[in-house]
Amino acid sequence: MTPDEFLFTLKNLPPDTPMTAQHVIAVLETMKNAGGNGDVDFDKLSNTQVIDEETLSKWIGESVSTLQKWRVTGKGPQATKKPKNIGYQVGHVRDWLKHITVSSTAESKTRLNRFEGEFFNPVPYMLNHASEPVEFFESLESEEELQGFGLEWVQYYSLPQENLSAWLYQNLGKIPLSDLAKQIEEFVEFGADINQKALIVRNEELSEISIADLLAEYDGCDSGFGDLVISTMDKGLNVDGLLLTGDQFSHALNSYQLHKKLSNTLK
Repeated sequence: MTPDEFLFTLKNLPPDTPMTAQHVIAVLETMKNAGGNGDVDFDKLSNTQVIDEETLSKWIGESVSTLQKWRVTGKGPQATKKPKNIGYQVGHVRDWLKHITVSSTAESKTRLNRFEGEFFNPVPYMLNHASEPVEFFESLESEEELQGFGLEWVQYYSLPQENLSAWLYQNLGKIPLSDLAKQIEEFVEFGADINQKALIVRNEELSEISIADLLAEYDGCDSGFGDLVISTMDKGLNVDGLLLTGDQFSHALNSYQLHKKLSNTLK
């Protein structure tokens, strides 16, 4: 679900929809993280340009007071003394972001901002009693006790063919699988890479996910699953080394491979 879809669905909930305190906090945290960075396009700044601490604060998602403490303790990017205030050379900031090690929440947040402009704004998910993720709106209909929430960032794309894995991740389970199969075929014809991996940030950890991973983990009920497997395999989906944890995908893949083998034998 994209941030726009999340907000649209949220605004159209029935007025009497019950929400726990955890749901409310999750929405507020989502809004806070979706504020954007003003009009500054950090990707287009030259390495020699010097920015002030307010601009750096927006860039890396840390407060001005934190930046000031970092300067005292020798942490953070290298600062430059200007006649009236402190500045930061963009090239020094980029070098610092490339070499930081994720060992805390603050640094993990900063690492996320290394990918400025490459992620959608976050959407929340809830955590059940076993600390397993539950889709936000599904959790509203459940009586299960919640343990908290998390925020998820999905790699940005303006067109599905730019990142087919991210697009499928956003749409799997929301569109009939047979329709997804047809759309994927069209996107591949327009140049989409069937084996491209998408970046996902969840629980402050960065990971990659492929279409093969999504199919292997799918546990929904949809008769079009076989169509989706056939369509992606015909388009060159790579499943080598994939850990087959889902019986549904294993059966569909075995059927596909057997069919291909028989077809080649009969030629």
